[in-house]
Amino acid sequence: MKHPKESFHTTSITLDCENCVMVTHHGKPPFMK
Repeated sequence: MKHPKESFHTTSITLDCENCVMVTHHGKPPFMK
């Protein structure tokens, strides 16, 4: 099994990506689909 830190890191990246998509979608036109 992976280390808790690694799992947490992956979750953080996923949330960050979702947040980026949300901000991009509401702020300016998306660069990528």
